[in-house]
Amino acid sequence: MIKYFRMWLGLLLMLLLIFSVFALFAHAQGVDQVRPRDAISRQHITRAHDYFNRKQYGRVIELLEPVLMQMRDNTEVQRLLGHAAFEIGRYDLASQAYGNVIAQGEFSGDILGRVAEIERNAGRLYDAIAVLRLAILAEPEFPGFREGLAGLLIDVGEYQQAWQLLDSLINRQPYSATLHAQMGNLYIRKDQPERALSYFLTAYYLGLDDTAAMETIASLYVRQGEKENALVWYERILERADKPGVRLLRASMLFEFEQFDESLKEAQRLLHTDVKDDARHLIIRIALKNNDHDTAAMHREQVSSKKDTWIRAIDIELANHFYRKNEFQKAGYHYQNALTGGISSQATMDKQVLYPLIMCLIETGAVDDAWQYLRVYLKQAGADVRFKELLDKYLRLL
Repeated sequence: MIKYFRMWLGLLLMLLLIFSVFALFAHAQGVDQVRPRDAISRQHITRAHDYFNRKQYGRVIELLEPVLMQMRDNTEVQRLLGHAAFEIGRYDLASQAYGNVIAQGEFSGDILGRVAEIERNAGRLYDAIAVLRLAILAEPEFPGFREGLAGLLIDVGEYQQAWQLLDSLINRQPYSATLHAQMGNLYIRKDQPERALSYFLTAYYLGLDDTAAMETIASLYVRQGEKENALVWYERILERADKPGVRLLRASMLFEFEQFDESLKEAQRLLHTDVKDDARHLIIRIALKNNDHDTAAMHREQVSSKKDTWIRAIDIELANHFYRKNEFQKAGYHYQNALTGGISSQATMDKQVLYPLIMCLIETGAVDDAWQYLRVYLKQAGADVRFKELLDKYLRLL
């Protein structure tokens, strides 16, 4: 009896031990399943803050995106993710994260200002305006939001609202160069260059002396016909930075003042820059002014943008010059360049160019080309007196 009792007791103790092991295992499994949701997420957030402070924004996104869905209501995570995405231009992700923050009732000016910037970059200007108005309500003392709102109102053509806002801001901050420049931009958009110039000059002397503002001042002087003052400002800009575009403008201004030698020197300096075609255009104009058509023709050959209106006008001028000198080969070449389309094109051709071109082709014995252009002339102008003259010369050539 005692023997059986001991046996059953041993079995019972063994079962209890087995159940205890299973219970501990199950508990461990449960802990492992729960722990990552909290402990790993918290660890990621801490590391993400560290990466953000070191401006490693891509690493922040790598850490927080995996926990984004399970921490949708965590404004700390959403804000940090939004800021990181904003910094590297991931505006879609930043907008989603900021939206989650706002959905939790947080309307901070910092976030609203960034959302407005995202909307502006996406071209949704009226959305950006609406968000900036909310940002002003959230932080009424921060002037940057009102300046941004004024710029957007100018962009959408709400000039009266923009003027009222800028006028109010300038009264509060009369020495703000940025505000005066914004008012200048407003008057540029309203096509009032005199008032725009006044505000930009004020902005410049208040400290906004960057080259972009200086170029605006120079261009406003040009619009008012004050080329001498414009030239002074172009020279001021070039004292700070050798900008090819500005040097080209200065060279063009010297050309207007008939200072051809100085203008030519400036243009030649630009032949290896990204404005080389425009520089060649200026060199061609100087050569034509000096009746140096051979130099003009040489530079015309090196211009890459052959479809521009100005180069067509130069081709016609060169062609007419060589035609008058009976240099029909050169003249014909430039007349052909001046046409707006080839023989197979349906584009309308200028019969004032076609007539001398065909004459050049006949004079140089280019029979096939002359016949093709004769057919084009007949289609464009009909059998007029000039056509009959050309046809007669063509038949005598044959």
